[in-house]
Amino acid sequence: MHTIFEIITGVPWWAWLILVELLVVGIRATRPVTMHIGHFFIIPAILIFLHRAFLVGGYTEFYVYIGMGLISSLSVYYITLTKTTLVVHKKSSTLTVPGSYATLIGLLIFFALQCYFGFLHSEHPAIALQYCVYEAGINAVLLGFFLGRASAYVVKVYTIK
Repeated sequence: MHTIFEIITGVPWWAWLILVELLVVGIRATRPVTMHIGHFFIIPAILIFLHRAFLVGGYTEFYVYIGMGLISSLSVYYITLTKTTLVVHKKSSTLTVPGSYATLIGLLIFFALQCYFGFLHSEHPAIALQYCVYEAGINAVLLGFFLGRASAYVVKVYTIK
Protein backbone atom coordinates (compact mmCIF):
# COMPACT_ATOMS: atom_id res chain seq x y z
CA MET A 1 0.00 0.00 0.00
CA HIS A 2 1.24 3.48 -0.84
CA THR A 3 1.54 6.23 1.74
CA ILE A 4 0.17 9.72 1.16
CA PHE A 5 3.78 10.94 0.82
CA GLU A 6 4.41 8.50 -2.05
CA ILE A 7 1.20 9.58 -3.75
CA ILE A 8 2.07 13.28 -3.44
CA THR A 9 5.66 12.83 -4.66
CA GLY A 10 4.43 10.69 -7.54
CA VAL A 11 2.34 13.54 -8.99
CA PRO A 12 3.97 14.94 -12.15
CA TRP A 13 5.57 18.39 -11.92
CA TRP A 14 3.11 19.92 -14.41
CA ALA A 15 0.21 18.94 -12.14
CA TRP A 16 1.61 21.24 -9.46
CA LEU A 17 1.60 24.09 -12.00
CA ILE A 18 -2.05 23.35 -12.67
CA LEU A 19 -2.74 23.44 -8.92
CA VAL A 20 -1.10 26.87 -8.66
CA GLU A 21 -3.26 28.16 -11.54
CA LEU A 22 -6.40 26.71 -9.97
CA LEU A 23 -5.51 28.37 -6.68
CA VAL A 24 -4.99 31.73 -8.41
CA VAL A 25 -8.35 31.46 -10.22
CA GLY A 26 -10.12 30.31 -7.05
CA ILE A 27 -8.65 33.04 -4.85
CA ARG A 28 -9.59 35.70 -7.41
CA ALA A 29 -13.15 34.35 -7.34
CA THR A 30 -13.43 35.07 -3.61
CA ARG A 31 -13.71 38.81 -4.38
CA PRO A 32 -16.37 40.54 -6.48
CA VAL A 33 -15.37 40.58 -10.12
CA THR A 34 -16.78 42.01 -13.34
CA MET A 35 -16.43 39.65 -16.29
CA HIS A 36 -17.79 39.17 -19.78
CA ILE A 37 -20.46 36.49 -19.84
CA GLY A 38 -18.39 34.17 -22.04
CA HIS A 39 -15.64 33.85 -19.42
CA PHE A 40 -17.94 31.88 -17.15
CA PHE A 41 -18.01 29.05 -19.71
CA ILE A 42 -14.22 28.53 -19.75
CA ILE A 43 -14.15 26.12 -16.78
CA PRO A 44 -17.12 24.04 -18.05
CA ALA A 45 -15.50 23.81 -21.51
CA ILE A 46 -12.22 22.61 -19.99
CA LEU A 47 -14.05 20.07 -17.81
CA ILE A 48 -16.00 18.70 -20.79
CA PHE A 49 -12.77 18.38 -22.76
CA LEU A 50 -11.00 16.61 -19.89
CA HIS A 51 -13.91 14.24 -19.30
CA ARG A 52 -14.67 13.43 -22.92
CA ALA A 53 -13.76 9.79 -22.18
CA PHE A 54 -16.99 9.47 -20.19
CA LEU A 55 -18.94 10.71 -23.20
CA VAL A 56 -17.52 8.03 -25.49
CA GLY A 57 -16.90 5.33 -22.86
CA GLY A 58 -19.29 2.66 -21.68
CA TYR A 59 -23.03 3.21 -21.53
CA THR A 60 -23.17 3.21 -17.74
CA GLU A 61 -20.54 5.95 -17.37
CA PHE A 62 -22.20 7.96 -20.13
CA TYR A 63 -25.65 7.86 -18.51
CA VAL A 64 -24.27 8.57 -15.04
CA TYR A 65 -22.22 11.49 -16.40
CA ILE A 66 -25.15 13.01 -18.30
CA GLY A 67 -27.68 12.36 -15.51
CA MET A 68 -25.58 13.68 -12.63
CA GLY A 69 -24.43 16.61 -14.76
CA LEU A 70 -28.02 17.58 -15.55
CA ILE A 71 -29.22 17.21 -11.96
CA SER A 72 -26.40 19.28 -10.49
CA SER A 73 -26.54 21.83 -13.30
CA LEU A 74 -30.27 22.43 -12.91
CA SER A 75 -29.97 22.60 -9.11
CA VAL A 76 -27.17 25.15 -9.19
CA TYR A 77 -28.96 27.04 -11.98
CA TYR A 78 -32.08 27.42 -9.83
CA ILE A 79 -30.16 28.35 -6.67
CA THR A 80 -28.06 30.91 -8.56
CA LEU A 81 -31.10 32.52 -10.18
CA THR A 82 -33.01 32.81 -6.93
CA LYS A 83 -30.29 33.49 -4.34
CA THR A 84 -27.47 35.41 -6.04
CA THR A 85 -27.50 39.18 -6.44
CA LEU A 86 -25.74 40.28 -9.60
CA VAL A 87 -24.99 43.66 -11.11
CA VAL A 88 -25.68 43.39 -14.83
CA HIS A 89 -24.08 45.71 -17.38
CA LYS A 90 -26.36 45.08 -20.34
CA LYS A 91 -24.54 47.13 -22.99
CA SER A 92 -21.23 45.35 -22.55
CA SER A 93 -22.72 41.92 -21.73
CA THR A 94 -20.76 41.86 -18.50
CA LEU A 95 -21.83 41.29 -14.96
CA THR A 96 -20.39 41.75 -11.54
CA VAL A 97 -20.69 38.67 -9.39
CA PRO A 98 -20.17 38.67 -5.64
CA GLY A 99 -17.12 36.92 -4.31
CA SER A 100 -17.57 33.34 -3.22
CA TYR A 101 -15.41 30.51 -1.95
CA ALA A 102 -17.48 28.02 -3.96
CA THR A 103 -15.23 28.27 -7.02
CA LEU A 104 -12.06 27.80 -4.97
CA ILE A 105 -13.52 24.81 -3.13
CA GLY A 106 -14.85 23.28 -6.36
CA LEU A 107 -11.50 23.62 -8.13
CA LEU A 108 -9.59 22.15 -5.19
CA ILE A 109 -12.00 19.22 -5.00
CA PHE A 110 -11.57 18.73 -8.74
CA PHE A 111 -7.77 18.70 -8.43
CA ALA A 112 -7.76 16.30 -5.48
CA LEU A 113 -10.14 13.89 -7.21
CA GLN A 114 -8.17 13.98 -10.45
CA CYS A 115 -4.97 13.19 -8.53
CA TYR A 116 -6.68 10.35 -6.70
CA PHE A 117 -8.27 8.80 -9.77
CA GLY A 118 -5.09 9.38 -11.80
CA PHE A 119 -3.16 7.52 -9.14
CA LEU A 120 -5.68 4.67 -9.23
CA HIS A 121 -5.52 4.44 -13.02
CA SER A 122 -1.71 4.37 -13.06
CA GLU A 123 -1.03 2.13 -10.04
CA HIS A 124 -4.14 -0.06 -9.76
CA PRO A 125 -5.98 -0.13 -13.12
CA ALA A 126 -8.19 -3.05 -12.12
CA ILE A 127 -9.44 -1.19 -9.06
CA ALA A 128 -9.84 2.01 -11.08
CA LEU A 129 -12.19 0.24 -13.48
CA GLN A 130 -14.45 -0.66 -10.56
CA TYR A 131 -14.76 3.02 -9.66
CA CYS A 132 -15.31 4.46 -13.17
CA VAL A 133 -19.01 5.05 -12.53
CA TYR A 134 -18.25 6.95 -9.31
CA GLU A 135 -15.56 8.94 -11.09
CA ALA A 136 -18.01 9.86 -13.84
CA GLY A 137 -20.67 10.89 -11.34
CA ILE A 138 -18.35 13.04 -9.23
CA ASN A 139 -16.85 14.76 -12.25
CA ALA A 140 -20.33 15.38 -13.67
CA VAL A 141 -21.47 17.04 -10.43
CA LEU A 142 -18.48 19.40 -10.59
CA LEU A 143 -19.18 20.15 -14.25
CA GLY A 144 -22.85 20.72 -13.44
CA PHE A 145 -21.94 23.19 -10.71
CA PHE A 146 -19.92 25.41 -13.05
CA LEU A 147 -22.24 24.96 -16.05
CA GLY A 148 -25.40 25.65 -14.03
CA ARG A 149 -23.91 28.80 -12.56
CA ALA A 150 -22.71 30.07 -15.96
CA SER A 151 -26.12 29.36 -17.52
CA ALA A 152 -27.89 31.25 -14.73
CA TYR A 153 -25.59 34.22 -15.33
CA VAL A 154 -26.47 34.23 -19.04
CA VAL A 155 -30.18 34.16 -18.23
CA LYS A 156 -29.72 37.04 -15.77
CA VAL A 157 -27.87 39.16 -18.35
CA TYR A 158 -30.40 38.64 -21.14
CA THR A 159 -33.63 38.80 -19.12
CA ILE A 160 -32.97 41.97 -17.16
CA LYS A 161 -34.50 44.96 -18.87
